[in-house]
Amino acid sequence: MTPLAAGILRTLVLCGGLVAGSILAAIVYRVPRGMSVLTREAHCPKCLHPLAVTDLLPVVSFLFHRGRCPYCSAVVSWIYPAVEISAGVLTLVLFMRYGPGWAFAAYCLLCYLAIALAAIDLEHHLLPNLLTISGIILGLVVNTAWYLAGGAAIPVKPSSTWEALWPGSFVDPGVWGAYEVLAPHFSPVHAVLGIIVGGGVLWLVAWLSRGGMGGGDVKYLAAIGSFIGPGAALTVLVAASFIGAVVGLTLMAAGRMSRRQPIPFGPFLSLAVVGIALIG
Repeated sequence: MTPLAAGILRTLVLCGGLVAGSILAAIVYRVPRGMSVLTREAHCPKCLHPLAVTDLLPVVSFLFHRGRCPYCSAVVSWIYPAVEISAGVLTLVLFMRYGPGWAFAAYCLLCYLAIALAAIDLEHHLLPNLLTISGIILGLVVNTAWYLAGGAAIPVKPSSTWEALWPGSFVDPGVWGAYEVLAPHFSPVHAVLGIIVGGGVLWLVAWLSRGGMGGGDVKYLAAIGSFIGPGAALTVLVAASFIGAVVGLTLMAAGRMSRRQPIPFGPFLSLAVVGIALIG
């Protein structure tokens, strides 16, 4: 493929990701409010004026109208363009990482779920059942379809990024040992085990902490496990816990958060998911 053709293809992929982000932004707004995602037309939440197609252009319309409704000048939350940009950039990066194919599509779906749930949890401290349970089902469907199509249950070899991140990675057997246990695996069996292990471990944490972890987090990690298997789900949990601890301690040290103030865990799970999707 010529550089020009590759550039055009990547531009189209980026545009497709931005469109997906626009759909995700609608989901982020509507699902927590109990609104239909499919049947109701787009409108300003303040003045209820229907939005034209040009008002829905991802990112562009937000910048053109300076973050305000074009009809009543109500301020539009930064979360929605952030969702669109995140989806667009991630789609392009995943395409460049995996190329066209099943892995690209599967990781896009998982990252789209991660983006939507992170945004909703940040804004509402809520991980809706509609998305978490749908994620569990979707992970099972994706893994089953991949397996029936003849896909391998275990990736051929670790990526160079994975090797570089592991201490002692210069010893191949050690790399393989960690990789075979903790890396994403794709098959119906791994999907079921991912649901059981991911959801079960976090349910145990929630039970032991007596309310320190919500049921939505449990179902979210189960959905993650249904996509990438039990070992990778545990990797996500450990990484998310570390990120959450660092962020929480930093906020407390800066006086921005009290020790007893709850902090949503969903965004940290999402960050870890994106990380493992990019590492592969």
